Amino acid sequence: RIYITGIELFQENLMPHRTVFNNEHLDLGAKDNFLGFNFVALDFDAPEKIRYSYYLEGFDNEWIHAGTRDYATYSNLPPGKYRFMVKAETSKSVQSGIAEVSFIIATPWHQTNFAYLAYMAGIALAIAMILKIREGRLVSKQNSVLAAVNIKQEDANKQLETLSTSDPLTGLYNRRYFNVFFEEHFMLAKRSQRPISVIMFDIDHF
Repeated sequence: RIYITGIELFQENLMPHRTVFNNEHLDLGAKDNFLGFNFVALDFDAPEKIRYSYYLEGFDNEWIHAGTRDYATYSNLPPGKYRFMVKAETSKSVQSGIAEVSFIIATPWHQTNFAYLAYMAGIALAIAMILKIREGRLVSKQNSVLAAVNIKQEDANKQLETLSTSDPLTGLYNRRYFNVFFEEHFMLAKRSQRPISVIMFDIDHF
């Protein structure tokens, strides 16, 4: 048989009181990503010629043949689920079983689903604020343009009213103005029951 005899975290023995870690499961923190594994297999004929192979499921693409090296080290492991497996082969090509250790490296808080939702909400809020500010500026600009147009329209209406009620040659009020003015004062006199007089001049050769 082959045994996993030690697990190191940042080159320090994780559990010094333990001697065998076969079938162990570990829950590690988000920053616990520098791991080392020690292993051993016994061969009384030629212990120095035992060859090892190991494989970290979730990280390695294939089995790694380590020769007689009886340890494996991994650094900067990303968050996720892993299973470390190791096996041995004697000088007479007798193969051992597989010893394994499973572990989970936690996801940092800034990479969790909740954090991503918070990021998305923050981005959406920022976009909404930018659009709101832009919309406010556009509305303010449009209101300014509309106010200027209204002023011009009022001026044009006043000019049009002046042109429609006065004679362009003399600048005096015309018949149209007389009709409007007379109707207003006639109704006022009728309502207040007061007399109203009209004086007309017939000017020849005007």
